[in-house]
Amino acid sequence: MQTYLLFDLALLRGTDELAALLAQPEGVALYDDLGATALEVGPLLFTAASVVDLAQALLASGGQSRAACSQLVSTANLDEIAIHLRALRLLRASGEREFYFRYADGRAFQAMWQVLADEQRAAMMGPVHSWECAALGGNATRRTSPMLPVGTQPASLPLRLSPSQWHALLECTRVEELRQATALLARSAQPPCLEDEHMQRTWTRETFRLLSRYGIEDPVVRVTANLVMWQSRGRFSRDTVFHVALRDAERKGQVDYLRSFGALGSA
Repeated sequence: MQTYLLFDLALLRGTDELAALLAQPEGVALYDDLGATALEVGPLLFTAASVVDLAQALLASGGQSRAACSQLVSTANLDEIAIHLRALRLLRASGEREFYFRYADGRAFQAMWQVLADEQRAAMMGPVHSWECAALGGNATRRTSPMLPVGTQPASLPLRLSPSQWHALLECTRVEELRQATALLARSAQPPCLEDEHMQRTWTRETFRLLSRYGIEDPVVRVTANLVMWQSRGRFSRDTVFHVALRDAERKGQVDYLRSFGALGSA
């Protein structure tokens, strides 16, 4: 097995790590056919030994830089991995519309994995045996190619997503944005919030669907409502009084009353 390191240069713009990676002659630029600008924002592939120190520094860092590095393990050689990743960069929607898939961003990879069928996951992995990258919550997650039933073939590339998969992908992304925004507020919140990321994500998904149901768009109201959900362990997800308070907060632009449910829920 050979280990490779994949970097999303767009997440490293303006950093010393970007300059160091671009200075390495061993890197394979996977957007090299899209012009000079794409070279500095696209994915860059290396054999692990050549840049292992840079990868370790990124993985030890905080913030979005952790998501900029992925580790791939495969029996395929560097050229074969590069060919597969170039074929992976587009996604197709209905009507033959195409979108770029930033698979080198660990958060995008993990979000996509959640909405794909096994045949699509197998196609996304291709010759890659395991793909490890920062998950949506910031922790490293390792994915392996699924075992398909006998006679079942991987999907073709580029991947084609159904309307329901696009919807699920959008929801997954927005749920995580709300969870991360709430986590910043939760550090100093009283009463304290649950710290388990799995449960945070579960309750945030409940909050997101509640916010969507009532058309709540004010960012402060959205984060406050989710904070209450964390503090109360979801106690108010189906509480009609809380629902009325949520709509009032959106209409008035005031969250004091809404925030008070956090103390009630933890009592």
